[in-house]
Amino acid sequence: MEKIKKYLPKFRPNWRGALPVVLFFGASFLLVAVFFDLQFVMTASIMTVLFQIRHARYNSWGIFSVSWSSAKPLLFLP
Repeated sequence: MEKIKKYLPKFRPNWRGALPVVLFFGASFLLVAVFFDLQFVMTASIMTVLFQIRHARYNSWGIFSVSWSSAKPLLFLP
């Protein structure tokens, strides 16, 4: 029980920091599964990794457009 009490103050900020990524993955997974079928859900993981890398940084529109254009062909693979 004492280990849990020591870990709990660390767990809350870590969970709060991970919450945007978890929500983004859930939303992108559902959107891809509904609109494109289950064979394309792996792209939700790729988009989540890109989001996780860049969500805390300043991103100009140029960086955003390059990231989107590089991930866009992955959505339409046969």
